[in-house]
Amino acid sequence: MLRFLSLSGLLSILLFSFAHAEERHWSCEDVDPTEFVTHGNIRSGAGVNGKSFVLDGLSLLKVRASEEFANAPAGFTWSVWVNPYLL
Repeated sequence: MLRFLSLSGLLSILLFSFAHAEERHWSCEDVDPTEFVTHGNIRSGAGVNGKSFVLDGLSLLKVRASEEFANAPAGFTWSVWVNPYLL
């Protein structure tokens, strides 16, 4: 019973944190190229909604000062749409 209550409490804290996290979104249409550090062959292509970044599997696209996101109280989540037919 104590484990169940502890688990319920932790889940409540997590849900509360996610509900109050600040959302950040980058669209390829309005991205300032100076916000990223690029390594390798990165180009623009058709995406789900507008343009997308096309990586060759050896490239790296890094958001400048991304280390600061991981230290935020709410943490950091990265979401990506992947087209497996182009892999």
